[in-house]
Amino acid sequence: PAIVRLLKHKMNKVNEMADEISRLKSEVESRQKLLDSIADEFVTMGYACLEDGNDYAPALANFDKALRLSPAHADALRGRATTLMDMGESDAAIDAFIALEHNCDAGFLTQFTLGELYLATGQLYEALDRFLRAEKADGKNPRVHDRLADIYQQIGDEDVADRHRALAEKLRKRRNKSFFPSLSLQVILFLCNFVPDFVTAGGT
Repeated sequence: PAIVRLLKHKMNKVNEMADEISRLKSEVESRQKLLDSIADEFVTMGYACLEDGNDYAPALANFDKALRLSPAHADALRGRATTLMDMGESDAAIDAFIALEHNCDAGFLTQFTLGELYLATGQLYEALDRFLRAEKADGKNPRVHDRLADIYQQIGDEDVADRHRALAEKLRKRRNKSFFPSLSLQVILFLCNFVPDFVTAGGT
């Protein structure tokens, strides 16, 4: 019947379109892989500029080239953000770290760095928000509680400031307790290896 032939014709068209879409998608993915690979090279050159003596301008140019090819490239976003921060471009660095956050990295270091940048530019409540996010990501880091204590002190909340200050101290003591026993073991092993030889040498 004519209606069946029409339906088969339509289905064939749909299948052809699906195949074409799949082919185009594969081409786009292959092209993006190539662009990502070229972006990797620009990122490597950017970091090389920094390692060669903090040559900020060419480093930034390389990170920008990488991002034009691959806008969500994590290492390029991170490199651009940290370079702007090192250059003292605080407002631009804030924008760059926010781009890093939105694209791929909303973790502790990004939040803490944004807190530091907001604090440096006098944006107290924005800094507070970022340090609270950093605390959520890693509440056992004493530096976060140091910053929170300072901010709460400035805004007049003494009780919360004292609580964060005490927590920072407690966390540092806990870290020291976990560090020194292992250090003592290393010292003991060192002495066991070298003291006998020293004593023997001294006795002769």
